[in-house]
Amino acid sequence: MNIANDHYSQLRTSILVRSDDLLSYTLFEEETLRYRTTDYHWTVNKNGNLIGLDKNERICFTWQPHGSQFTIHTEIPKNALKFTIKQPPKLEKKDILDKIHFDSSWITIVKKGGRYD
Repeated sequence: MNIANDHYSQLRTSILVRSDDLLSYTLFEEETLRYRTTDYHWTVNKNGNLIGLDKNERICFTWQPHGSQFTIHTEIPKNALKFTIKQPPKLEKKDILDKIHFDSSWITIVKKGGRYD
């Protein structure tokens, strides 16, 4: 992030938040900031994650070392774009094969069973 901020005067991050069912989304942008680690105090929570808290004890960062995931916690603005998508119909294997005019002659079995060396 430091390199990007050094080369561009205004750097923004787009954030897409999705629902668990993948049908509802929220999209917003925020300024990309440099964070000073000394502005936060750090502790390990009960799950073994490193968390960074601000002076108001609000969680700002979570690092999950077992999943190598680093999260920056941010509030979703009230003016964020919210949208939903319609669940597409389920694709059936037979319909897909028919659509591409699949023919079993496309596949040749070279060796049955066992492993290839």
